[in-house]
Amino acid sequence: MKRGAIGILALLVIWEVLGRTVFAGSRAVPPPTAILTQLRTDGLAFYWPNIRTTLREAGEGWLWGNVFSHFLSGTVGIFRPSLQASEFMLSTLSLAFSMTGLLIAYLLYLRYPGLPTFIAWRIKALYQLLLDKYYIDQIYDAVVSRPLFLIAQYVLFRGVDYYMIDGLVNGTGTTVEAGGDAVRRVETGNVQHYALVYLIGAVGIAAFYLYMVLR
Repeated sequence: MKRGAIGILALLVIWEVLGRTVFAGSRAVPPPTAILTQLRTDGLAFYWPNIRTTLREAGEGWLWGNVFSHFLSGTVGIFRPSLQASEFMLSTLSLAFSMTGLLIAYLLYLRYPGLPTFIAWRIKALYQLLLDKYYIDQIYDAVVSRPLFLIAQYVLFRGVDYYMIDGLVNGTGTTVEAGGDAVRRVETGNVQHYALVYLIGAVGIAAFYLYMVLR
């Protein structure tokens, strides 16, 4: 508890120093004392319209984005914000949300370290959904990765590459090799075989001409 308070105090001091020195000429990062002065002067009502508008537009953007706005623009017109927020207001809100996040992190992980486990147990389904990132990776794997892998493995690799391309190339080589082996068996180098083949050819030609004359 003491260390957490010291850390928050140190963060506030650094924030004040930066706001008074580095960002003194800009209203983008107002120091904490300036924010407290603004709150004391105008009250929370000064910030509430900006907070409400920011939450509403953030929710609309998170749910639908610009697609839904463009879809409805033909009926309701193009959306234009009803309230223009200054840099000081937006910076104050951003810093307030940041400080709120730091406070929640301190409470959950330093002050009550067992609380996150209890919350995860109570909302187990939501916790698992957020832990698995809305199952986007599983859906992408089932819809995109696995079908592409199966197509590449069984259609492109085995069907096209292995059987068609490799089959055509290897089949051509096998045909030439088989033809050469068959011709090689005819060329034995034995003179008696060559003389016998020559004699058979000569007898065949003579018989053919004799048949043509006698017919």
